[in-house]
Parts: sequence; structure tokens; C-alpha cells
Amino acid sequence: MTGHTDEWVSTGDGMKLYTRMNMYSLDIQAALDVTNRSPSAKYGKTSWPEQHSDIQYMLNLLREGLSNEVPVFLMGHSMPCFAPGVIATSPLIRQAHPAPAWQVGAGGLVSKLPFGSSINVPAEVKPEDLSRDPAVGAAYKEDPYVKFMGTTKGIYDMLNGGKELGEHDVTNWPPDLPLLIIHGTEDKVDTNEWI
Repeated sequence: MTGHTDEWVSTGDGMKLYTRMNMYSLDIQAALDVTNRSPSAKYGKTSWPEQHSDIQYMLNLLREGLSNEVPVFLMGHSMPCFAPGVIATSPLIRQAHPAPAWQVGAGGLVSKLPFGSSINVPAEVKPEDLSRDPAVGAAYKEDPYVKFMGTTKGIYDMLNGGKELGEHDVTNWPPDLPLLIIHGTEDKVDTNEWI
């Protein structure tokens, strides 16, 4: 992945912007790409170890042929990730309205069973909780890639991992690792009080 495009782009007022940025995306174990997914893929079949492995593989792939002077940033929406630089939009560290502890605990126990990573459970996010703009919620509800479910393992890792990150693991953050957090002030899914 050594190719890139240098381009001058004119804005509406005649300003010229120099662009030299590549963007890559990965479908983290979510099996959204029906054509190219692996035979064992299933929506929501994931865990933090699998996600970290996928992210590390992608970063290694992106680094091939690049000088160490070229910055590589990882942008993750709604989940914490680690890379040479991090842009996190609405990372789920703490739920705005936490799920009952017994429910999270039960999900954690089930997720440890041999088949726990493939048990689907409902995981709806209310469209009206995403934005003050009703059109955003309507588009979300109609998006074919949005599934209102997850697996016990994926949801447990997401909720427990965010909690652990916010309460303990944050002390391990490298002081020289750039971090940009973008978070709405009225987010009804995850709170920004931890920032």
C-alpha cells in the first residue's frame, strides 16, 4: 500500500488546498461485506483481542513502504483503539444510561462459554439518541449495515473494556501518543463526563 495521490483542489472561493492523505477502512470482524467475508464470519462475532489483532495487522500493512516520518492515525468511532496517533469520535467509555450490572455480568459469564462468541442478543440504539437532527436518526434506522444486535462476547468486551479503560488502563496511555477526542455534549448513548 505504497501508492498515494498528490492533488491541488480548488475551493469555492478560489483557495487551493493540497491533499496528500490516504484513508483505509476495515470491517472489524463484523462481516458486513457479504461478497468478501470469510465463511466463518457473522455480524457481531468479535472481541477485543480479535479487534486489536485486526487493527495491528492493518497498521502493519499500511506501514509497508512508508517512512517512519509519515504519520499514521487511527480513527475509531465509538470504540477505543491504539495506534501511532488516535482520533476517537464518541468513544464508549461509559454509557449515559448504564445497563444493569447483573445483565452485563450475565453476558460476561455466557461470553466465556465455548459458543459464547456466537450468541446474538438485542442491542438497539434508539435513532433519536444519536442526534438532535431527526434526519440523522431516520437515515441510521434505514441503513442496511446497521444491525440492532451483537454477540454476548462483543457487547461484554465493549462495555467492560470501556469501563476498564476509563477507570484503570488510562494510566497506561503513552504521554507522547497524540490523541484527539471528538464527542457531543448531549450524547445519550455514551457520556462525555470521563473526558
